[in-house]
Amino acid sequence: FDDKGIIKPEYILSEAYAAYPDPHSVWDKVKVPSCTMTLGQFKDWLEQEHKLKLKNWGFVLGWKRTEDENGKEMRMPYSTQIFPPPLVIDSAHFPPLTDGQGDAMKKIMGNPAIPQPAKMQYLNAWKTAKDKGQMPSASGDAVKLDMSLKQILTLMEGKADAAIKDGTMNPKWGQAISGLAGRKVWVIPSDQTPSCNTIPADGSDPVDVRYMASIEIPLV
Repeated sequence: FDDKGIIKPEYILSEAYAAYPDPHSVWDKVKVPSCTMTLGQFKDWLEQEHKLKLKNWGFVLGWKRTEDENGKEMRMPYSTQIFPPPLVIDSAHFPPLTDGQGDAMKKIMGNPAIPQPAKMQYLNAWKTAKDKGQMPSASGDAVKLDMSLKQILTLMEGKADAAIKDGTMNPKWGQAISGLAGRKVWVIPSDQTPSCNTIPADGSDPVDVRYMASIEIPLV
């Protein structure tokens, strides 16, 4: 503290962050231009039109019930990954299930079609398939960069429906996405928007966008 009892500036920690748009109100929205825009195009659009780099997007489907340390009921967001798109294991790249683990590892490690960071995941998936004695069935609910935002929203609605039915999410708080068929637009609330960094035109360091306006996605 200085002689006036005020904390000295050198002892104050500061963290740079941004709002987008800056400024904006609760009524402002970042409006996606087309319902056919793909996830990859959305990423590029944010960079080119808004100077924002998409880092992560965990889509909130609804809420789970939990309790704090005092046993008080709380709701916890339940989300699924949209960006980066989750890894999809393609069993077409699996070695034969009759192989031993050593041979399978060699084939997976030497397969250029399998990304290097995913090789151990492929090996683990192959081991699971070997233990079960059958190849895994293809999943039709994987998010991909070439899917339109409308398709992704429809997929998220289906996941939310399933999470309510199987008890993963608490019906007390409903779903975060539902009723798409009767809507012309869907709005991603400001507290559920993707995580982005700024792309400064002056070459300065990017900062985290802490407060982003809601995103309006057309459905027609």
